[in-house]
Formats: sequence, C-alpha cells, structure tokens
Amino acid sequence: MSIFLDDQPFEVDVPTSATVGQVLETVLNDVRARHRVVAAIRCDGAEVDAENIQQVLTTPVDSYARVDFVSGTAGELAVDALSQVQAALGELQINRQQAVEKLNQGQISEAMELLGPFFEAWRRAHEAVLQSAKLIDFDLTAVTVDDVNVSQVFGDFAEQLRQIKEGLEASDHVTVADILSYEADKTSRRWTQLIEIVKQAAQDR
Repeated sequence: MSIFLDDQPFEVDVPTSATVGQVLETVLNDVRARHRVVAAIRCDGAEVDAENIQQVLTTPVDSYARVDFVSGTAGELAVDALSQVQAALGELQINRQQAVEKLNQGQISEAMELLGPFFEAWRRAHEAVLQSAKLIDFDLTAVTVDDVNVSQVFGDFAEQLRQIKEGLEASDHVTVADILSYEADKTSRRWTQLIEIVKQAAQDR
C-alpha cells in the first residue's frame, strides 16, 4: 500500500489498521500548514465521488494498493467548481429553448424531461457560488449585478422558480413558456456575471 500527496510519496505514521479517513487527517495537517486544502482522493486510480466518500473514509487504507490525495489552494478549487457549473449552464441553454418549443406545441412531458437537467444545473450553480465565496472568504453582500445586490439576484431567481412551479401546477404552459423565453434570459445573464465576479476574486486567493 502506497500513499501519495500531489503525486509525491507521503509518509504517514498510523497503525496498519488505519482507515482512509485517519490517513486523511494526517494529510490535512500537512496541507493546512501550507494554506492548501484536499481537493480529491483517488483509490487505485479511481477518484472518490461525493456519493461514496463516507464509505471510503471508513475503509482500511491497506485495502487499496495506492491512495492518492490531491491538494490545491482555495482559489484553485473555487475557480474549478465555478468553471464546471458555468460550462454546464452554457450547454443547457439549448434545453431551455427546446423546452419552450415543446411547451408551445403542447408536448408537456417532453418539455419536462428537458427542464429537469436545466433546473438541476441552476441549483448546482447556486450552491457553487455560495460555497466558493465561503471557501475564499469573499463577501457576496458587497456585490452588485445589473445595479442590484446579490440578495435581490437570489430573490428574483427564487421568485422566478416559484412562478414556473405554479404555472406548471396550473397547467398554464403559456406563462411558463414566456418566463423561460424572456425572464430566464435576464437570470442567465446575471448568473453568468456573478460567477465571473466570484471567479475573478478566487484567482487572487
């Protein structure tokens, strides 16, 4: 069993029965001293995802031939997370356009299938902005987009989602299509600007 940190062998003084989580604590002591954080864990070459992280952390480390820990600065992690959601939002804009077409054609179930991933991307974008700002200690309350503060951006976004939900529940597909056609453009522009602002701040952290 071998332990690596950023592709360099890492010596750990833990019992042979130690879990991955216990080894992680030792690794964290090292990276924190260098003002870095652990960005990823790979076991035998496979990156551990959020769904399996708890199980892996309680697994004896000698269950694997090699365990890699990857570190980065807070700014690097924030930029990476924000870039991923930014790309996802850009790719899913076509989903919104196609969903509007389906709604106008009365193909409601098909529209819902398209909107599911679209709304999930917005949820992840919201989380990424909040978590990234916290990670780099960036004050979002001081940010304005389109001459409005972030709290209003979030509030307008929540209101838009509420109107879409109510429209779908009332089978008012015309209103939903209108919101997705016009109001969503403003929302997309604001979120793009907000993500860019936080990314720029993260690059200096």
